[in-house]
Amino acid sequence: MDELMTYLQQPGFERLWRAVADKYQRHGRVGGRVQLTGLSDEEIDALSGLLAVNLDGRTEVAIQLSKIDEALLNSKFRIGVADVLVRLFPDMRTREEQLAEASASWTAFRDWAKAGVHRPAVLDWIERLSEGNAPGYRTYMDCYRAYQRIGRCDDWRIAMKALEVSLSPHRVWRLPVFAAEVTGDPHGLDRNTLAGKVFYWGLVALTADSDAADSSLISALQPTATSDSEHVDDLESTDTASDAPSEYMRSVYMKAGIRLDDVSSIVWVGNWAGLFEVPVALPLMALDNHVKEVPAVDSVYVVENPSVFAELIEQLPFGVPVVCTSGQPSVAALRLLDMAVAAGSKIRYNGDFDVKGLQMTLSLGNRYGDAFEPWYMDVYTYRLASNEKQPELSDREVQMLKSLNVDWDDELIPAMTLVRKKVFQEHIISKLLSDF
Repeated sequence: MDELMTYLQQPGFERLWRAVADKYQRHGRVGGRVQLTGLSDEEIDALSGLLAVNLDGRTEVAIQLSKIDEALLNSKFRIGVADVLVRLFPDMRTREEQLAEASASWTAFRDWAKAGVHRPAVLDWIERLSEGNAPGYRTYMDCYRAYQRIGRCDDWRIAMKALEVSLSPHRVWRLPVFAAEVTGDPHGLDRNTLAGKVFYWGLVALTADSDAADSSLISALQPTATSDSEHVDDLESTDTASDAPSEYMRSVYMKAGIRLDDVSSIVWVGNWAGLFEVPVALPLMALDNHVKEVPAVDSVYVVENPSVFAELIEQLPFGVPVVCTSGQPSVAALRLLDMAVAAGSKIRYNGDFDVKGLQMTLSLGNRYGDAFEPWYMDVYTYRLASNEKQPELSDREVQMLKSLNVDWDDELIPAMTLVRKKVFQEHIISKLLSDF
């Protein structure tokens, strides 16, 4: 055996066996041919001896695997290509073998993932995950990779335990309190942890309406696929630039009796007669539990930046309501504006003249329709306020601007892409105050 390995491992054969192994691995049989170019003297000598042909002066050669197999069988070692590859590459698997092993591993993980799960809806969700056709597929794949490494995924088990005890109609839990009760760790089901992600997607499967979740959530967020890269997943839908949960996400948890943080989501409001005359930061908890409606006014003036809010509050006449979203509108901000529109008020909104500012304006416009009006978000204001000292729009930002459909002013985007300056609310405070 040592003599055989010494013969096979001589330097002149190194490229040959690697090429043969690649061909055999792809086809799963001794077939086809391999081609070697730029032959060295060592390779010419080794190949000439194996094939019993004179290759002197050759710089390349194409050899049928069947000829190599025949030459090996006729040698003193009496061994074929398949056995040679087993000795040289003991871990090598053909494509068919690899697929069979992967299928067996995937099935074993699915069965492991179902163990200890009793809820039919969760079992059905796991089955659909295993077919690549359910929300949470990417997270499921993360769990599978953990299972492959160590034979288990503790985060999956934590989430399954939580899903078994959630959805109680008798009590509403705040997520950290629920996590502490179930896992012993208040952060055990945080949305940025693997266990928290599994738990969330499990709730989606348990709580989503039959005519909404499978059609709108799965098709919009996670189209059916077997490729991890084709899925959009993992709680990316948020209501601010940080990781605040979106309205939809909150509704998923609430259907399960789980309340997310309702204190950190705030909206600034002030100068609103009959509501809050002094400026206050109103948390979502107050809007959920105490403020059920707001006094009707003709218009509510909404700004993006806290500094602008403070300036307006100090200088506007009493009774002109001002709301500040502090960037991307939080759920609290949206809840308050919903109430204002329901009371018959118009939302007049001013944001920064940049990509995010226009995106937020468009988003609020889509939400409130005829009750929404951009407030000094026009080309005239932009041109008047822009100057050389302001930061420039990058090439990427210019391309993003061109993709926006700013239907309230057809000239705004062309002007911004030409001037290429970012104009912030702080630059137009005097313009905003001029209305009053």
